Amino acid sequence: MSINLFLKSLKEIRISWPSYALGMVAYVWMLLSVYPTVQSADIQRLIRTYPKEFLEFFGGGTGANLATVEGFLALEIFAFMWFVIIGAFVIAYGTGAIGKEIDTGTIEILLSQPVSRTSALITKSITLFGGTAGLVILTMASVYLFGNIYNVSVRTEGIIALAIIAILFFAAIGAFSLFFSVILERGRAAMASAGILTAMYLLTVLAGLADWAEKLDVISLFHYYDSAKLLTTGDIPLRSVLVYFGTATSFYISAILLFNRRDIAV
Repeated sequence: MSINLFLKSLKEIRISWPSYALGMVAYVWMLLSVYPTVQSADIQRLIRTYPKEFLEFFGGGTGANLATVEGFLALEIFAFMWFVIIGAFVIAYGTGAIGKEIDTGTIEILLSQPVSRTSALITKSITLFGGTAGLVILTMASVYLFGNIYNVSVRTEGIIALAIIAILFFAAIGAFSLFFSVILERGRAAMASAGILTAMYLLTVLAGLADWAEKLDVISLFHYYDSAKLLTTGDIPLRSVLVYFGTATSFYISAILLFNRRDIAV
C-alpha cells in the first residue's frame, strides 16, 4: 500500500463521498419520520391493495411486510433505493479507480512512481472498501439514531448483522467494478457493472414471481441478502458470508493479475 496514493485517493472522493453520505442520512431521516403514519390502519389497508409485483420489485424480492418495523426498514430503506445510492458510489469509484487515471492520462505518471501496479490497485481497493463501509455504517447509525427519536424500535443485533452482510455485499460489487476497470474503458466498465447489478436484482425479483427464475436466482448476489430476516433475527448467514467474500476475493485477485499484465499504452 502507498500512503501518498492513499491520500490522493481520499482527495478524489472528498466531494462525492460527503454528498452520498448526506443524501443517505437525509433519506433515512425522511422515511423514519413518516413511519408512525405508515402504521395507521388506513395506510395499511392501502398497502394490502398493492400488487405483489410492486412489493417484490421495491423489496428486492424479500417479500417484506410493511406492517412490521423490520419489514418497513427492509422495504423502504434497505432495498431498491439503498442499492441505487450506495451502488452508484461503488460503481463510480470502482470503475474509475484505473479508468479515470487512463482517461486523464495520469496513469503513466502514477506508474512511474516507486509504486508497483499491485500496490496501486490494493491502495485504490482500500479506499473503495473504506468509503463503502463508511456509507453502510453511517446508514445503520442513522437508523439507530432516528429510530430512537421517532420511537422505531430496532434490534441492535439486527443492525450489526445487516451492516456486516451489507459491507460484504457491496465489497463484492466493488470487486467486479474494479475488475472491469482494468479490462475495459471507463464508460464500458461502468455500464457492465451497472448492467450486472441490475440483472441480478431483476432476477431475484422474478424469482418471487416465476418458477423458472427461482432456479437461476442462486447466481444473483441478492439471493443471499435478506434485510428483513437479518434485522429480525440478528443472525449472520454463513453461506452469505462465504458467497460475498469468495466473490470479492476472486474478482480482486483477478483484477490484480490482469492489471499487472495489461499494456497501458494500448
